[in-house]
Order: sequence, then C-alpha cells, then structure tokens
Amino acid sequence: MFAESFRNGAAKALMAGIGMLSTLPTADAPAQPREFKFEHVSVELGLSQCSVGAIFQDRQGFLWFGTADGLNRYDGYSFKHYKHDPGNSNSLSHNNVSAIAEDREGMLWFGTVEAGLNKFDRKSGTFTRYRNNPADSSSLSGDHISNLCLDANGVLWIGTFDGLNSFNPETETFARYRHDPQNPQSLSHPYVRRIYEDRAGTLWIIAGWILHKFDRAAGSFRRYDFGLRKTDDGVMALHEDSRGTFWLGTARSGLMIFDRNNEQVTHHFQHDPRDSNSLLDDEVVAICEDVTGALWLANRGGVSRYDRATGRFSRFRYDPKNPANISFGNCIRINRDRSGLMWFATDGSGLSKLDPRPPKFAHLKHELGNRNSLSLGLPKAIWEDHEGDLWIGMISSGVNRVNRRSGEITRYSHDPTDPRTLNATDVVAIYEDREGILWLGSQGLNRFDREHETFANPHNDEGRRLALPRHTADAICQDQEGKIWVGGNALSMYDKQTLQTITYEHQPDDPASLSSIPVTVVYQDRQGITWAGTQRGLNKFNRASQNFTHYFHEPANPNSLSNDYIKSIFEDRDGNLWIGTTDGLNKLDPERKTFTRYHEKEGLPNTFIYGILGDDNGNLWLSTNGGISKLDPVSGKFRNYALKDGLQSREFNTGAYHRSKRTGEMFFGGINGVNIFHPDSVKDSSFLPPIVLTDFKKFDLPVKLDIDIANATKLKLDYEENVFSFEFAALDYTHPEHNQYAYMLEGFDKDWVYCGDRRFARYTNLNPGDYTFRVKGTNHDGVWNEAGAALTLTIVPPFWMTWWFKILTGASALAAAAGAAKYISVRKFQRRLEAIERQQALSRERERISKDMHDELGANLTKIAILGELAQQNLANPQKLRTDLQKISATARATIDSMSEIIWAINPKNNSLDNLAAYLRKCAADCFELAAINYRLHFPEAVPGHPISAEFRRHVFLVVKEAIHNVVKHARATEAELQLNSHDHTLEIFIRDNGRGFAPETVNGCGNGLCNMSKRMVDIGGEFAIQSQPNGGTQVRIWAKIN
Repeated sequence: MFAESFRNGAAKALMAGIGMLSTLPTADAPAQPREFKFEHVSVELGLSQCSVGAIFQDRQGFLWFGTADGLNRYDGYSFKHYKHDPGNSNSLSHNNVSAIAEDREGMLWFGTVEAGLNKFDRKSGTFTRYRNNPADSSSLSGDHISNLCLDANGVLWIGTFDGLNSFNPETETFARYRHDPQNPQSLSHPYVRRIYEDRAGTLWIIAGWILHKFDRAAGSFRRYDFGLRKTDDGVMALHEDSRGTFWLGTARSGLMIFDRNNEQVTHHFQHDPRDSNSLLDDEVVAICEDVTGALWLANRGGVSRYDRATGRFSRFRYDPKNPANISFGNCIRINRDRSGLMWFATDGSGLSKLDPRPPKFAHLKHELGNRNSLSLGLPKAIWEDHEGDLWIGMISSGVNRVNRRSGEITRYSHDPTDPRTLNATDVVAIYEDREGILWLGSQGLNRFDREHETFANPHNDEGRRLALPRHTADAICQDQEGKIWVGGNALSMYDKQTLQTITYEHQPDDPASLSSIPVTVVYQDRQGITWAGTQRGLNKFNRASQNFTHYFHEPANPNSLSNDYIKSIFEDRDGNLWIGTTDGLNKLDPERKTFTRYHEKEGLPNTFIYGILGDDNGNLWLSTNGGISKLDPVSGKFRNYALKDGLQSREFNTGAYHRSKRTGEMFFGGINGVNIFHPDSVKDSSFLPPIVLTDFKKFDLPVKLDIDIANATKLKLDYEENVFSFEFAALDYTHPEHNQYAYMLEGFDKDWVYCGDRRFARYTNLNPGDYTFRVKGTNHDGVWNEAGAALTLTIVPPFWMTWWFKILTGASALAAAAGAAKYISVRKFQRRLEAIERQQALSRERERISKDMHDELGANLTKIAILGELAQQNLANPQKLRTDLQKISATARATIDSMSEIIWAINPKNNSLDNLAAYLRKCAADCFELAAINYRLHFPEAVPGHPISAEFRRHVFLVVKEAIHNVVKHARATEAELQLNSHDHTLEIFIRDNGRGFAPETVNGCGNGLCNMSKRMVDIGGEFAIQSQPNGGTQVRIWAKIN
C-alpha cells in the first residue's frame, strides 16, 4: 500500500491548532504554526531616516516617529516632517528626537539627544524650547533627553543623561532629582533610562541598570539591583501587563517577573541554545503586550513573542529570503497603537508593523521541506469524515488524510506497481456516504477500505467485483435511496447493493438527454431531485421519465442562467437553489423557472464562482477568483474578504469546498492551500478610526494656513478663491489601502459622496455663503466611523453682495421711489433692457450658429466649388480627375458631418445625458473605423437621462471630439478606447490610446488644443487631465458634475 504517514513535534503543534478548530465554536486556532507577517515602513515610504528612537500615538490618532534626522507625523499614507531650522527659533531644537509625550492640554513634547526639550503647539505648528542653563537650578538638569512620561496626575517627567526632572507648567520650571554618591536614597546613576508609572500610581525609574521605586512625597528612591551588577548586568526595560504582572528586561539575564509586594523575582526566562522555544537572546531592551495577551520583547538581532498559554517563545529575526519577516538590525522600541497594531523601531532599518491577531481565515498549505504539511499540488476536493479526519484531494499528488486528533498526516498516492492504490494521481472528488463508505473521484470511482487502507477501483479485482463505474469521476453524491451518483464524462447512478449502474450520456439527437459532458457537479436537493451541472447548462433529472429538463443561458433573456458553465450547486435553508457559474451567481425560482443573477455590480468581488456553502445564519459563502465572499440573501449585501484576511490566494479551485457537519467549519481550497474557518468567528474589526483632515489646497496647490488643517474648525475664503480641495485620512493603519471614505459639503452637496479609497474632495465656483464640510471613513474592514470630522467654511462675498452694499442699494431705491412716474419709467426701462438682453442672447446664439455654418460649411462649399472647377479642367486627365472627385466626395462627407453636428447642437431635445452619450458613442465609432483603429467603447448598460444644459453638452462634445481627432491625426495609434462613467450626478470620460505619446511638460503653448480643452471643462465647473509619455500612449480624463 503506497501511503506515507508523518508525525513529529511540529505536527503535534500543527494539528493541535486544527484540532482546536474541531472542538471550539470558532476557528481562531491556526491550521499550521502561526505565520506572522511584518510590514516595513522606511525612507522609501517617506520616513525621514531609518534610526527610529521614539514611537507615540497622539489623542487625534496620528503616529509620531522620532528619528536621528527629524520628527515624522504619519497618517498611514504619507509623512509630515518637522526639522530643526537654524534661522527659526520656533522650530525643533534638534533633529535627533529620542522621546515623545502628550500632556492633558494636547501639547506634544519632544525630547532630543543634544538640544533639550520641545513643546509643540499643533494649532500654530510652533515649538517652544527648554534647555539646560547651568546658572539656573530650575532649568532642565541636562539637554540629552532619554525618556518622557506623563503620570496619572498630569505631571510630565523627563529623563535625561543627568537625572530625573518634573515640569511645572504654571511656572515653566523644572524640579531635579539627581544622582548623589553620598545618598543611598538618591538615583544610583545619572542616566535615567526609563520612567514608568504602574496602575497603582507608583513611579518606577531605571537609572543606569538599576530599578528604582520613587517615593514622590519624600523625594527618595528605593533601589533594586537583583544582584545583577556583580555580573556587569542590569535592568533595561519594564512593563506591567493586563493581569498586573510586572515584567523586567535585562542586559544579560533575559526576562524576569518581579513580585512588587514581596519585592523579589519569581520567574526567570533565558535563552537556551538547545531549546528553539526559549528566548531569542538574553538582552531585553523593550517589552510590550499585544491585544491577544502575548508579550513582545526587543532582543539583540530580533524580537521574541512569549505565549503565556504555552509558556513558549517564538523568535523573529531578519531573513533576507522572507520579506514578511522583521526588519534588519536591533529592535529598540515596541509600541501598540489603539487599533492593536504592534510597531517595532530599529536602530537603522526603519519600522516594522505587525497585526498580532490571528487572521480571519486559517491556512493549511504545502511547506517546502516540511513533510508534515500538505503534499505538493492543487487542492481539488475536501471532505471531513465521520471520524473527524480531513481528506484533501490534490492534483498530481493523490489525497491527504489529516488526523485532527493525533496530528498525523497520511498521504495516499497512485502506485503503478500496486493495483490496490488510487488509480490515478489526481483526486478531484471526495464523498462519504451515509454508511460511512468513503468514495474518491479520479480516473474512475475509488472506494476506500478503512481496515486495510486500500482502494477498490475499476482497474483492480475488487473494483471489478464491485462493478464500479469506469468513466471519470469529477463529482459524487448520494441520493435519498442510497444510490451513488457519479459525474464525469458521463453521469452514472450506481447501486452498491445490486452492483448495477445506469449511465446517462449526452445524445445529440435527443433533446431530453443530458445537455452535455463532462458533468462538473452533482447535487440532490431536499425534495430528492438530482441536479447535474455541465459545461453547457444545468440539468434537472426527472426520475419518472428518466430524462432531463435543461436550463441554459439565453443572451436575450435576463432571467435565464448567467452562464452555461456550472461550477457549483447549493440549496439554502429556505429551499432556494443557488447555481455558481464561470460568470455569475444565480438563484433559481423553480416555479417560474427563472433566475436572479448576481455579478460584480451587485457586490461580488468576481463572477467566477467555484464553491457555495451555507452557514447556520442563512448566509452563503462563496469562493471565487477574487477571494471569498459572504452573501446575506435577505439584504442582498456581500461582504468580501481579501488576502489581508488570511486567504491562501485570491484564486480558489473547482470542487474544493466543504462544510463540516459536526462543527459547522468551512473549508475552501485554492492555488496555495486550504482556508479553514468557522463562520461565527469571522468578525470585522470594531475599531473606529479617527477621521482627520490632512491637507488643504487652493487651485490644486498646498496652502500654509495659520492653523494646521487637522486642528482647524473653521476656514474663510475669498469669493475669488473658487477652486479648493480637502485631503483626509482614516487613522486605521492596519491596511490603510482598504479604508473607505465619504464626504459632503452641506449647503452644496445634497447627499454623501461615496468616493471609495479616494482621499480628497475638490470644489469649484461655489456661491458666497456658509458651508460645512463633513467627511467620514471606515476601518480596513469597512466599519464606518459615522461621526467623522467637520469644518465650517465661509466664502466671503464680493462687495456688491455684502449687507452694507445692499443697504446702500436699498437707500438709493427708496430715494428713487420718491417719484412714481420716475419709478414707472425705470421699470419700463428695465423691462425694455431685459427684452434687449434676451434678444441679444438669442442673437449671440444665432451668430454662433451662423459663424459655425459660415466657417465650416462655407469653407467646405467653397472648397467643393474650387475642386469642381479643377475637375472640369482635368477632364482629359483621368488620374487627376479621379483625385479631384475623391476630394470633392471627402469634403462633401465632412460638410454633411458638420451639418449633422450643428443640427444636433441646436436641437433642445438632445439636452439629456443619455442623448449625449449616444452621440459620443456614434462619433467615436465613426472616427476610429474611418481611421482603421481597433477600438473599444465602455458605456453603462443604461445611461441616466439627467437633463443637461446646451452649453454643458456642447463643451463636453467638443472636448471629446478634439481628443478623438488627436488620436486619429497625431497619435499613430493602433488601438483606442473610450470609457464613459456616470454616478451620483457626475460624468467621467476617459479617452486612451497606445500611440506614440508625448511629454506633456514639453508641449509648447496650447499644443493639440489642450488649453482650449481644459478651458472648456473649467467653464462648466469640470476637470481636465492628461497623462502621456513618449512611446507610452496617452490618456485624457474629463470630469464634471451634472447640476
């Protein structure tokens, strides 16, 4: 028998995690030893320097990093730098920032290595400096700041290389506590390494390498050296965890637990070179507890994680082969932000970021060199049997049997020399029937003999005795009568009692036969109806007549199947039948024989549906080519999951999905292994990120305000400052690229503008008045902070719209009202003037049309006349005559097109968005076809019929027309694309080509009419942008709001 079993210490740990999944109601335990993935933040992302000496999160939610070359404020996307300016006394006193704290008033304090202490006023963006003055005993004791701590009473404590200080904000003076060699109750050393206040309010100081307990009332210190000084050792770090345990890190003796009541060390943890589960190194310079209760320790050359449940340490070192490991160098600081992320600062490689929580989806996969992992191959079938063993069928490597109790993995493979093994290397279907018999699908049906661990298959004696079906077995199920249905290059119903098989095949001349082969999925619903999915349609088996009813995709019928290639079938708890295809999800209405379709526009991440499973809450879980998705059939809402959630890949596999009948766990297999989870344990983060404004621009250029925009509550603009924008951020640093946003300008926007992951809002040409800009955002799991941020905006009117001007105007009107005759005369004059203005407007429009007709049609007709005369002169020359006639024909066509455009432009019936879209589509198609350019047109299925002005319609059309003509005339393109999007009363159009391109900055003046195109969009309150590079094609984007 060709079966390999593997079991070792690692296997026990691996399967302990999987075993927990089978006994607990959640899937928090990993399927394999937990893989921690660090992300790196360094100068490439904007950090000013890679030696990070301080990490701090302020009350607004910004992260601050002190480096050897400047201070950094981080919002998850970009950095704002603060540096020393020798010419500005209100700048940072020194670039080497070593410590950060925030006081109760919201002032930030920054300690530097050589230039004392700085108080930062975020509103004004200015620093106040505090330095040591040898002549002033109330000044700082030293300029080299090592540590800052704000205690529970609001007192700021400052550690320096020359003692401890407390700051009095009323007098702005410092009280000093220094080392006195003659006083055993003073600090034992000038260097204050660490200041820490425990939950009881006791202040602990590490001076030199000795721990001190500070008596504030007496101003004295009690020293604890634990006998470490005798070995040139000492305390370097301390931390009180959530259970009240007091941890100490040392220079050479590892980690200790200090009992503060009995004043003694109770536990000691050290590095053991013989034990890989011991501490990484005996130097512990920082300690921090994560949200799971584990301790993280900064060691020389990496970090350690201590799991109190197991008493084991995990080690993390820099690995150049693994970019997801911690950064190179010594870790010197560890900090946990309010969302639960861990931040690790190094002395030369920047920052590492880690989410310590288990991913939503556990991952079981093949690991190179680890025989206790899955065999190499693609998972194509999954089943948990009645004993709790997990069976995973693989492409190219047989089947894996995972014993979730013992931690043993057994691999069963095809052995050509042993007929009792699997009859092929690919196992693509697994099913355990109600009698406990395990069936495996491959090149034929295989029946597993548990006692002898052998297989009966169509090619060995036992299989022939059982008369097993010989065709391929891609899908297996058991019906209510106990018969086994096998789908492959035929559909068979196998009776294991009588050993008889009835086979159903596709008969081209029989419309009631199986619609096609191969059969991809077989399913029996609760009514006992057998369904078979194929590559060409869905089949319902009619037992009485022994034939099939077919369901196909019909292009003209939106209530038909979305696609004929069936991948999965599932009946939900309400009796609805769901069909997964290679292009969409479908719900069947059996009475009407119609389908409801779900695609990406309904919320799916991808329309290729591999598997469908249902949970106890009525939700459907789908595996796709875009990750896993959860559908609430009642609300119709999808929740999509991505790689960040622990998925093995975005791409999953056909047939590799299963739900445990015992525990409710779900299993989905893909190209990089199997995801295991319990639906009830997949929960979104509850952290509500603070929403902040991060930048403000006028005319698309950054503006320095009197107050930092993040702290501003109101803003005043002149009426001429009519193009401005806000930038914003949700301060969840977990996966900021997944944070979502919405904004609204009250007084202008009628509703929220949901802008996805776009982080700016731009406005133009607002009327004078008062507005409120609001923005809200989500965390990385899509949970909204509805409170968001708000700012009051006032646009100051011009003088003729001010109250005093209106009063003067009113007074003038009252004076004018003294004479009724004069008033009537003025009114008549005004009416006359209005009539003249209307007549002038009409005349201007007529003049424009007349000018267009004169310029375009007149010029073309003149050209035709001249060409006609030339043709008459060339009657004796057929070649020249043919050329002249061709020119006349082309000019005539151009004249007809121009006339058509003028008629279209003056017809008020065309003043709607759908008519504009239709005309643009026709114009683009005509131009590209005439130029023999391959083109693609992307338009919504239904463009809304929003009313638009003639001016809006004309400007948009002329800009698009100019862009298309540039493609045809100048680009030398072989492919072009026109895309039109419309949502939330906005219009967005892209024109792209693969032509020769150009460098926009080198265009002299208004090349290719770019300035005119931009001006037209500005005239209607829109935007115009162009992206191009030599030999890289060109993209034109226009955007406008439909008012």
